[in-house]
Amino acid sequence: MIFVTGGTGLLGGHLLWHLLKEKEQIRAFIRSEKQKINVRNIFSVYTNEPEDYLKEIEWIEGDLLDYNSVEKAVLGSEKVYNTAAVVSYLPKRKAETIKTNILITKNLINACLSNGVERICHVSSIAALGDSEDKIDEETAYDFPVNASGYSLGKYHSELEVWRGFAEGLQGIIVNPSVIIGPGDWNRSSAALFKTVSKGLKFYTSGTTGYVDVRDVATAMIKLMQSEINAERFLLNGENLDYYNFLSQAAKNFDKEPPRYKAGMFASLAAAFVENLKYKITGIEPLITRETAVIANRKNYYNGEKITKFIPFEYTNISESISFTCKGIKKIQNI
Repeated sequence: MIFVTGGTGLLGGHLLWHLLKEKEQIRAFIRSEKQKINVRNIFSVYTNEPEDYLKEIEWIEGDLLDYNSVEKAVLGSEKVYNTAAVVSYLPKRKAETIKTNILITKNLINACLSNGVERICHVSSIAALGDSEDKIDEETAYDFPVNASGYSLGKYHSELEVWRGFAEGLQGIIVNPSVIIGPGDWNRSSAALFKTVSKGLKFYTSGTTGYVDVRDVATAMIKLMQSEINAERFLLNGENLDYYNFLSQAAKNFDKEPPRYKAGMFASLAAAFVENLKYKITGIEPLITRETAVIANRKNYYNGEKITKFIPFEYTNISESISFTCKGIKKIQNI
């Protein structure tokens, strides 16, 4: 039996599909029946009979913040894939984001240790890695920047819980994906960016970051869990692209014009300031925060080669990944 957390999210949904294709028995948390819609939509990208595959999963209601609930879900599982996380860049929720992400991982690690789980794959993020003028890799030291987001700090400290588990005898690996792209709920995660592009995006920022296909991340996780590799972390990154290049390719797939106007740091921070004012007045969460404005103008380059030295693995070309994502979103949204 395999237990998957975060199965209704972007990566979790695609991971469930790939695990089913491996003929694995799967158990997954769900907070409400309504959440299955997200998984069904992801499955529909791969098959015309998504309901048949949904029925193969043992869905159980649970709460990752409740240890007893986690222990009940883990019981009888040989492997655990942890894709769950709270993502927020709101300064108001910084402390809560850190605390919640740590507690999710702590509960899961303790439940695995107490119930004889053989292996765990913990999904971290490039946000838990340090910055460098050179290419960032698994060994780049995290330097606790003053302006670090709650998500970044939460992911970093969550990894420490996993390393504690490894030290106490739990087997497994950590993966640090860059920006994961793939079709899913376009109101969440990176898919939300494709929604914005599909409606016509006029502005782009000067930053550069790494991207990786969601299918590559799912495949890498499964292959690593099927191996005997233990207590290693792998940065997963298919390609580094500046935002203009990435957004232009996405726009082309939606038959839209590429963005025309460059928004530098000043303009980005000004937009974040306006969004924050709207948030205080209306309570609607801002599309841009100071943290995301800084990230959007940062030039980071990531080295995802380590995994290719451990297992046979090739990354999907990001142009193909963008095309796959846009086609999938069009199918899901019927556009």
